[in-house]
Amino acid sequence: MEVFVMRKYLLWISLLLSIITVFCSKTSDLLQKAKASESTGNMGEAYTHYTQALLEGSPSGKIPDFNRSKFLEPALWKKEVEKYILWVTTGTGRKSANINSIIEGIKRCAHSTSSVNTLFNLKDKELTSEEYLNLWNKTFFAPNVPVNPDHAGLASGNYIRKLSFITIKGTKNYTYEGALVNEETGCSTGFILYAEGNVTFLAPPGKHILVYRSTAEFPDRKVWRSPYSTVDLDIPEKASLVTAELRTSVSRK
Repeated sequence: MEVFVMRKYLLWISLLLSIITVFCSKTSDLLQKAKASESTGNMGEAYTHYTQALLEGSPSGKIPDFNRSKFLEPALWKKEVEKYILWVTTGTGRKSANINSIIEGIKRCAHSTSSVNTLFNLKDKELTSEEYLNLWNKTFFAPNVPVNPDHAGLASGNYIRKLSFITIKGTKNYTYEGALVNEETGCSTGFILYAEGNVTFLAPPGKHILVYRSTAEFPDRKVWRSPYSTVDLDIPEKASLVTAELRTSVSRK
């Protein structure tokens, strides 16, 4: 029995290392393609490769679905939220060696490319501790779900740690997908933003990059997807609410 368990464990470790190797290899290949395109002056192609490399190379976590607060035991839901907080603040604890080069490449190429996607109406407002707790409860508890009082201490602790809320709204007719990348940790939080909906992240102070693309389905059932776009986001040094909207302007030919 012990031999079987050991073999199963070693097989799992081997599989995990294989997956990591594949992702690292793909990220490196995309980075080399980006550098090659940039060296020939093809900034648009380089930008595309750099953004793809960033998404491939940054380990990604998920935003907790507040609908799970409807059926999970309060203690289990609190653990999920705590796990998410740990992710957005520390990530994996080990930053990929290529991430800084990828981010630098994106910043070099971004101004030489145009995008059909725009982040606009970007605002931030410093929150009081009471406002923070109210927003916390709206973010992590579905409507009509009793708020677990144990979250008050969790919210207060993260207010002191200066974590901010980032809420992004979508426009009509387009779905957005992508990730918010923490430049310090090199890790990201993935998201899908449906038409006329909104998505809320938590993020620590510092530099982040929003990587995203838009998708539209036309009446004839054909699906259109934009290239990925990026936006630099500087999260305030005080616990705040950062709001913005995504817009896409494209004509179908």
